[in-house]
Amino acid sequence: MADVSSKPRIPIALGIAILFILVQDTLNTLFGVQGPVTILVAGVLALIAIGTVTANRTALSTRAVPMPMQLFVMWAAVRFAMAPSEIGLQNLLVWFIFPATMAVVYARSERGTFERAYPWWKWLAVLAAALYLLEVARGGIGAGTFPYSARGAGWLSVLALVLIVPVTLAKRAAWWPTALLVAVIALSLSRTPLAIAAILLIIVVALRPFRQQRPGPARVVIRLLIMTAAVSVAAYLLVTKVAVIRDRFTQGDGYSVGGVEINSSGRSVLWGLTIEQWRQSPWIGHGPGSAQTMITNRFPGWISHPHNEYLRILDDTGIVGMTLWGLGMLIMLSRAVRYVLRTKDINDRALHIGSALSVLVILLGSITDNLTISVYCVMIAGAVIGMSSNRFSDQLGLPASGTATRAVKRYAAVRR
Repeated sequence: MADVSSKPRIPIALGIAILFILVQDTLNTLFGVQGPVTILVAGVLALIAIGTVTANRTALSTRAVPMPMQLFVMWAAVRFAMAPSEIGLQNLLVWFIFPATMAVVYARSERGTFERAYPWWKWLAVLAAALYLLEVARGGIGAGTFPYSARGAGWLSVLALVLIVPVTLAKRAAWWPTALLVAVIALSLSRTPLAIAAILLIIVVALRPFRQQRPGPARVVIRLLIMTAAVSVAAYLLVTKVAVIRDRFTQGDGYSVGGVEINSSGRSVLWGLTIEQWRQSPWIGHGPGSAQTMITNRFPGWISHPHNEYLRILDDTGIVGMTLWGLGMLIMLSRAVRYVLRTKDINDRALHIGSALSVLVILLGSITDNLTISVYCVMIAGAVIGMSSNRFSDQLGLPASGTATRAVKRYAAVRR
C-alpha cells in the first residue's frame, strides 16, 4: 500500500474551489449564507497567505498575482473605506478572494497536486451535471429550481470545461464528460456560457497536439478556421431553427445582428443606468457596491446587478480601478499563453491551457454577467491559474521569491 503521507497535498484553497464545483450557487439560492461563507473564506485565505511570508514560496510574490491586480484590491479597499456599505463589503471580499486563491494555490501546491486534484474536479463536475439533468427532467428545459439555478449550472459547466477539455485531448480520454457538460449548458438555456463553451472548444481543438508534438502555426490557423466555420453554422441553425433556443436568444428587448434580433434581457437599460452614474465620478468611482445599490433601489425585488463587470468596476472604482484590474487580467492571460508556448510536456500544457481559458472565461463572461463577485466562479478560475503558475515556476526552476531581475537571469540560464 502506498504511503498516504507521500501524496502531494491539495491546498485548502484548491479543495474549497473543487467543492464549489458541486455546491455552485446553492449557498445563496437555497441557504442564504453566501455572505458569512464569503467572509469565512476571505479570512482563511488571508491567514494562509500571511503564513507563507517566510515560506520557500510566498503567496505575496508577483509571480503568483500580478502587481496591478494586487493594487486593484488595495484601491478598492481604499474606496470602500471612503464609502462603506454592506453590499460593498461583499463585493470587495470577492474581489480579494480571486487573487488570494491564485496566490495561496501557487504557494501551497506541490509537484503532482494537479494530477491528484483533477479526478475530484472531473467527477464532481459530472455529478453536478447529472443533478442538473435530473432537475431538467422534472422541470423542463431551462429549469432552475432545486438544487441549482439555470445560470449557475451553465457557468459552472463552462468553468469545469477549462480543465476537462485540455486534459481529455492530452490524455486522449473519453469525451462523454465534455458532452455531458455541454448538454447541461445547452439545456440550461444559458446564452453567454454556451457561446463561451463554443469558443473554448475551438481554441483547445486548434491547439491539440499532432503526433504528440505541438502543432505548427499553419495547422493551428487551419483548425481555427474550420472549427469556427462549423460552430458558426451550428449556432445559426440552433438559433434560427430550434424553437426553445430561438425564443431564448431572440425574444425580448435586444439588438439586431445580421437581421436577427438578439435578446439582451434588459441589459441595455441596466448598462445605460450604470454608465450614467459612473459619469458623475469617472476617475475614482463611487465605491464598491455602488452600481449594485443603485440598480437594487431602481428595481427592488427584481434585479440587483448591472450584468456587466466592466461597468460595475468602472462605477465602483473608476478609471483608476478599471485600469488596474484590466492590466492584471491581461498580464495573467499573457503569462498563461507564454506558459503554453514554452512548455513541451503535453500534460503540463493542458494545465496551462486551462489557465489561459480560465482568464478568458472571466474576461468574456464579464461582458454580460456577474462573474467577478460570484465566489464560486472566482475561486474555481483562480485555483487553475494558481496551479499553472506553480507548475511553470517548477518547470523553469525559478527561485521561490526575489526580484524580477534575478528571475529573468535564472530564466535565461535555464533557456541556454
